[in-house]
Amino acid sequence: MTNPTMTIDEYNSLETRFKKLREEFESARSNMGQTVFKNAVNKWFIQNPQFKIVFWSQYTPYFSDGDSCRFSVHETNFYKSANSTKTSLTDDDLRMIREIENVEYPTDAQKSDFLEKLKNGLSLDDALKLNRYDFVEICTYSHRAEKADKEAMMEFESFLDEELMLAIFGDHTTIYISPEEIRTVKCDHE
Repeated sequence: MTNPTMTIDEYNSLETRFKKLREEFESARSNMGQTVFKNAVNKWFIQNPQFKIVFWSQYTPYFSDGDSCRFSVHETNFYKSANSTKTSLTDDDLRMIREIENVEYPTDAQKSDFLEKLKNGLSLDDALKLNRYDFVEICTYSHRAEKADKEAMMEFESFLDEELMLAIFGDHTTIYISPEEIRTVKCDHE
């Protein structure tokens, strides 16, 4: 019910108090959400040691195709140590070496090191040096995964509440998570 005798100053004061309460609520939700999220992620990595890195992008699109532009968490990617038995490199592999090492022409040692990384698993530092789309190419997707991995991936994705992810990590962000740390980078998107 409205107060017909409320003055502009009283309304502005009420509005200011409301904004402050909302900011306090958002801050508390973000802080508590971060703690709960980190605990869930740590437990998940302990229960699923086959996964080395999980990452996704989250953003509000910049354009409108008639629908309203709404924030969302986009496809989650899961990277497992491939235990690769590769002995030669493809053109895509060479491009990734150039991105990781920031060189035009990889040396034999860099090529050998990359084959070893494919065997043992790329580090989070290596993953961050790669073009996001190249890194996606070497990740495990749910349609290629074994049943146990699919269940683990579905469990991880259940942690990704969009309001909470926005509060914790912000908009226009790619989040990379390993068992040791969480890193964020600005996300380029449409």
